[in-house]
This record gives sequence, C-alpha cells and structure tokens, in this order.
Amino acid sequence: LLALRVVQGLLGALAAALVVLLARRLFTSELLAALAGALYAICAPLVFYEGQLLPAALLPALMVATALGVLSWAERRTALAGTLAGALLALCALTRPTALLWLPALLLWAWRQGGLRWRSEGALLLACALLVAPVTARNIAVEGDAVLISANAGLNLYIGNNDHARGSYNLPAGVWLEPGDPLDDFAGNRAAAEALGRQPSSSEASRWWARQALSWIAEHPGRALVLMGRKALLWLNNSEIPQLYNLRGYEAVSPVLG
Repeated sequence: LLALRVVQGLLGALAAALVVLLARRLFTSELLAALAGALYAICAPLVFYEGQLLPAALLPALMVATALGVLSWAERRTALAGTLAGALLALCALTRPTALLWLPALLLWAWRQGGLRWRSEGALLLACALLVAPVTARNIAVEGDAVLISANAGLNLYIGNNDHARGSYNLPAGVWLEPGDPLDDFAGNRAAAEALGRQPSSSEASRWWARQALSWIAEHPGRALVLMGRKALLWLNNSEIPQLYNLRGYEAVSPVLG
C-alpha cells in the first residue's frame, strides 16, 4: 500500500508539472505558469486524495494530461494528435465515465472550425473507442449486459434529486454503503430488485433509479430548481464537504495537509 501511495504521489508531482506546461501554452506567461503549478502542488484536496486508494487519486493528472492532448490536437488536428487525445480521453473516462461528455463538445468545436476532418476526428474517436472497448466487452462477458463503462448514473441522479436531497452526497433509503465491505449495496440493486420483483441487470437498476429521479423532478419542479441552485453554491464553496473521508480529520496527522 505504501508503494502505491508513493506512485500516486509521484503522479501528483507530474500533474503539477503538466499544469505548468498547460498554463504556459494557454497564457504564454512564465509567471502565471509557475503560479498555477505551485497552487496545484499545495491544493489540499488533491494532496489528500493522492494518499487514498481511489480513482480520484488518478483523475486530476489524467485530466490535465487530457487537456494538454486536446490542446495539441486543436492546434494541429492531425491523425497522430487525434489518436493521442482520444487515448488520453479514454483513460480519463475509464477513471470517471462522465469525461466522455468531452467528445460531443470537441466534435462540435471541430465542426465549427470549418468541418470535420475524418483523419483527425476519426482517429480521436477510434482511439477512444479501442481503449474503452475491452471494458465494455468484459461487462458483456461477466453479466451479459451491454454497459459501456459503468452503470451508476441513474443512482447518482437520484441521490441528487429526491425528497431528502440536500445538494451534497446523502445516501437514499434502501442503499447501504460501508467502506471496505464487499457485501454492501453501493449500486442500489436491492432496492431496485424489490421494486421490480426480480433481480435487475446493472443497466436496468440504473434506469430504475433514473426514472425515480426524473419523476421527482417532474412532480417538484420548483424544489428541483432550488436544489440545483444549492448545488451550484456548494460547488463554489471553499470548504470540502466530507463523504466517506474527512479532509479536516486527516489534517491532525498530516503536516502537509495542515
């Protein structure tokens, strides 16, 4: 475990260097680049998650690398640049599937720049698809369910939109999550199974949770709008809201975080 945390720490240091490169290319200022890298290096939540064995430890470095790859592709739009950007985007998506939302945005940008170039944009899409495909194939092999990467979008949507939602991460009734316990029900399959009267597949359970969330939003549009505003304020808030791990608690034992 110590070796893994050392690797993650080195990855965090690499990410700080990549931030310097990204800021330098975007703003052509050595001062702004150095400041951006320094702020990244001492950002407490990033340092904190580098010490946890979670996908969140990998995501910041991957996102900065992806941003650099996308910038290089936007400047040249060659097949090689598209392949690199697509591969980095796929790695980012395998860590956090919502990163795939970048794809339509990038294709729209390329189209607005004078049309799609199939050698460039095709290479981007192909590289991304090839790296994601093994995960999709494994999902089909294991469960017989065509899930692209993961199937927790429906539950996440419900966690943020229900009678007891407060804008932060609050587990809904029927979901049990215990860190380190392999028997917990973090995906909410049991609640979906009880409602459907049978054991659903991963995608079916996700769709069931999504329907509950969308029904609540349709029935309470005003409350949903107020809740969305609260989420925006919490997102802009300077203080980290603990979910399973409390940053403030670790400050007592970590001089770096303190």
